[in-house]
Amino acid sequence: MKRREIYVEDFNELNKNLSETDVYITEYMYPSVKFSAIVKHRYSDFQVFEIDSDGNVAHLTSLEEVNNSEASSEIENTDIFEEINVDDVPVKELSYPLNHNEQWKQLTLLMKRNIKTESIKIEVTIVKCLKCVTNIDKNDRTNLHESIKKRYGNKLFTQTMEDENKKKYIIIGTNKNVDKRNNWTWPLNLPQYLHFILYKENTDTINAVRTLCKSLRISQNWITYAGTKDRRAVTTQWICVKRINAKRISALSRNRLWFGNFKYTNKPLNLGDLKGNRFVIVLRKVESSDENLKHALKLFKEKGFINYYGLQRFGSYSIAPTYEIGRHLLCSEWKQAIDLILKPRPDEKQLDLQQACKVWSSTKNATEALKFLNNDNTTEGIVLRTLSEQGNTAYVNALQKIPRNIMLLYIHSFQSIVWNRIISRRIKEFGLTVLPGDLIYDIDPNDTRNITISEDNEEVNVKTVRCVSADDVKNVSIYEVVLPLPGYSIKYPENIIAKWYTEILAEYGITSFNNKNKKFTVSGDYRKILVVPENVEWEIARYNNPNADLVSTDLQKLKNKVAIENVETGVHKAVILKISLPSCTYATMAIRELTKTDTSRSYQTSLTSDHSQNKMLKLTKEVLYLSVA
Repeated sequence: MKRREIYVEDFNELNKNLSETDVYITEYMYPSVKFSAIVKHRYSDFQVFEIDSDGNVAHLTSLEEVNNSEASSEIENTDIFEEINVDDVPVKELSYPLNHNEQWKQLTLLMKRNIKTESIKIEVTIVKCLKCVTNIDKNDRTNLHESIKKRYGNKLFTQTMEDENKKKYIIIGTNKNVDKRNNWTWPLNLPQYLHFILYKENTDTINAVRTLCKSLRISQNWITYAGTKDRRAVTTQWICVKRINAKRISALSRNRLWFGNFKYTNKPLNLGDLKGNRFVIVLRKVESSDENLKHALKLFKEKGFINYYGLQRFGSYSIAPTYEIGRHLLCSEWKQAIDLILKPRPDEKQLDLQQACKVWSSTKNATEALKFLNNDNTTEGIVLRTLSEQGNTAYVNALQKIPRNIMLLYIHSFQSIVWNRIISRRIKEFGLTVLPGDLIYDIDPNDTRNITISEDNEEVNVKTVRCVSADDVKNVSIYEVVLPLPGYSIKYPENIIAKWYTEILAEYGITSFNNKNKKFTVSGDYRKILVVPENVEWEIARYNNPNADLVSTDLQKLKNKVAIENVETGVHKAVILKISLPSCTYATMAIRELTKTDTSRSYQTSLTSDHSQNKMLKLTKEVLYLSVA
């Protein structure tokens, strides 16, 4: 289909980044101790390594495929093509010499009986009309696959597999309600879950998984992970996929996505299966004496920081913050939620997506908007495709098509804006004092006694809290106090703060978190108001080239491309900070407390631009002088 000519519109009035004050990040624990620095001058200045539930830090140390002979089962041509009626294609037109009527009759009966577990096993080491007479190469096997697909469409599926004796078989089975990954398509003695490291550069987890699924031609539901990681960063995390050969994934490593450390296991990986993250952060163009730096770092190590939700929780722009989408969902304002999801973004890198959103914004015609979209597997593409198929006002249906993990990001964003508002007001009015009626965990949130089994037969961590009595106030640390993320099953503090929640939720028009549609329902949670980082290390570095590598990535180490050298007289100063934080804790908020520097995108971009334009000293080698604290 020929596309309409793309038109250009001025977005300057919309190009407003979210600021810290927009999301109620306003207070500090110790405001007088500070120094200026640039955060994320380069995306490799911000490295994130997932810490699994057992405390192991995820590092990409190998790109080799798993050494397991059974893992090399050949699976090919598993896609099911467009359905074709049985009588539409005469046998003589089929490309493979499977022309014995009795054999086609067997397949037709199999299709019509539609038994979920029934299949036909064809030995293809030597085959003639399902009988052994001659060797069959890969091209002939492909022809056999295509012949069956051409005649039966998506009523039957075919898969090639290899047994332990290296003998190949083609499995033909009924496709209705059949999981294409049934146990008989996977070696019985090989664990069915493949865990591997995803190493990514300057892209977010959801887009990385979407790219991987597209390359593997599988649904996004096949892949699981413990949590999402920053976009503008270099990150490593564990990924899990069921019944996929490591060789297929290993072959996809390139550019900004690399896969390694493969291992097969019988244990799946679920959202939340992590202890936290290890961060390696470079703060550039630091303007402070070494003495002041060490004092600030020591205080940070001991006192920690306010556990704000960082700016990345709320989207990039004030024109369509994710918390506003979440608010509309909780208020059942479906049209408003759709319009914000499809709101044109000023600097959207995917020009086709930007244009599609602009067309929707001006015409409210999903079919016209889709004409400009190259990939309809994005959230915006899913919404537009559903509206195009079911009508431009089928808002609820379009929202229900969005994967739940993405949908929850919007609702969690709204919970987070409420939490930020509450903690800022609390610190402004009461400082860091424990109040009667405050909430603390009744038992450690990681204690197995919190684990219950949900209706979906999944483990759920149900945190329990209790109120601090007036007599207990002196015995409770401010580091124990938690504030609720609002939901239908949480307990509010038994003090003035409960009234604040009621007022704020009424301001947003929220009367209940128990939506009739469970997809837009949240139970709530609790979050500590302060966090102290663990395993804190730091180094003071000097450099001349504003863009010099001051830390190495896992990939550079694997490829032996580490090019960091020392110099004692660099004109610029940097701090290389290493910390471990619990899950769902924002390192940018830790850096904000340490430096008292604004972490907003617009402010940091201006600092980065100024630093990059400084004249570089004409030195032949990169520079680095380390002073280990």
